[in-house]
Amino acid sequence: MIKGSKDEGVALIGFGSSRPYNREAMMHCIDLFNKAGVEKTYHSFIGRESPTISDMLETVKKDGIRKLVIVPFLMATGEMSLKYIPSKLGIDGRYGEHTIGDMEVEYLRPIGESPTVANIFDDMIQHCPAGKGKKALMLISHGSKVGYRSNLASMTKERLGKLGYKDIYTASVEFEEPNVSDCAEKMVKDGVRHIIAVPMLIASGIHLTEDIPTALGIKEGELKGTARIWDRDIRIDITKPIAKHPLMKDVIEEIVENS
Repeated sequence: MIKGSKDEGVALIGFGSSRPYNREAMMHCIDLFNKAGVEKTYHSFIGRESPTISDMLETVKKDGIRKLVIVPFLMATGEMSLKYIPSKLGIDGRYGEHTIGDMEVEYLRPIGESPTVANIFDDMIQHCPAGKGKKALMLISHGSKVGYRSNLASMTKERLGKLGYKDIYTASVEFEEPNVSDCAEKMVKDGVRHIIAVPMLIASGIHLTEDIPTALGIKEGELKGTARIWDRDIRIDITKPIAKHPLMKDVIEEIVENS
């Protein structure tokens, strides 16, 4: 059990960025692991930021870690988790148990695929003020050239459906159809007058602050407003990324207890 262990630890590996948002979100989650009783925590990035994965593994080796639980700091399975991260680690692309040298490695699914994440979305949706007319959800993924993100949307839609949500649409920022603007038009044609947009994102960034608000017809940097869609005034609410939500501690504790 990694909790309280001196020779077992947790590592988060994410995609590097020129902006600070992803690092800030990752370090927030590292802090949650520490508060959950994990003494040895590590982090690294694919591209743009340091430490690199090789740098992290060198530190892990020096610390004498016997077992390392590795969590891709990503929303969904994709080439990053199945190809790029494993290649840098020197393991194959399957989730599960591996070895790196003399160290045991447990390579988990991306953090955004935890079933508990649906509870975070639910809480944020519940805290959106009630609007007039029919309300519906728009789950927004980044989009993928090979369809991985649509799998996340389908999985999240199913989980939210089990929590009682019925009117759920899906859209992508890029690569996959429908895009956000087309989805919004479809929703309005279906009688929706209050769109709660749920970006399936770990951290803030240009998609949240610029791309999604613009596509929904409200000002850049805004998370709520009124848009003119299909000659109707439509209330728009956009939920925040998941990493800094209070219930993220439940996702972290779930990983700690099951590793």
